[in-house]
Amino acid sequence: MNTKGLRFRLTFWFTVSLIVATFIIFTSFYFVTRRMLHAQTDNTLIFHSREIHDNIVGGTLTEDLSNIPGLFVVILNNNGTIISSSQTISPKDGVIRELFEAISRSRNPYFTDRTLGSQKLRFLATPVMVNGSFRGAIIMGHPIDAIQNALNSLITMLGIVLLILVFPAILGGYLNARSAVGPISDISKKLKQINLGSLDKRVDN
Repeated sequence: MNTKGLRFRLTFWFTVSLIVATFIIFTSFYFVTRRMLHAQTDNTLIFHSREIHDNIVGGTLTEDLSNIPGLFVVILNNNGTIISSSQTISPKDGVIRELFEAISRSRNPYFTDRTLGSQKLRFLATPVMVNGSFRGAIIMGHPIDAIQNALNSLITMLGIVLLILVFPAILGGYLNARSAVGPISDISKKLKQINLGSLDKRVDN
């Protein structure tokens, strides 16, 4: 019996199984972490968007939008004209126009990631509805560069850990395969000796 071939196959499948299982765990951890970070950002956007929406509907929008920390805010009327913003922005900016056109068609809040200038932002576009009539839109953006950098660092760390685990996985697979194949190898050797005439050899149960 070719026990070396069997040992190699057992080592190979043990190593591959362990690496695949580890990869699945790491990938799941990455996506769960990503979702948690985005959920925290989304909650911040929802809170401030509702506050501004209530002020608009109530006719009390008097706050300076620039004092909302770390957020990009644009308020547009139903024609898409910018009536207030936390930063200077061109009325013809492609991202803002795209978000306004999408929200004016769907009339439902939605999240999306876009790059504005050189900064990557997580946007929430919210329609301003008064008595069922579309009166405008609130577009808010939260910087996600820090989140993306953290996720990139996490990917790098998980990749390094996965590479470090390759050698122990191969060694563990080899040791397990040798332990499993050892009795088979002994039986095979004794059967060969019996076939050669060594009748004093016994095959243990």
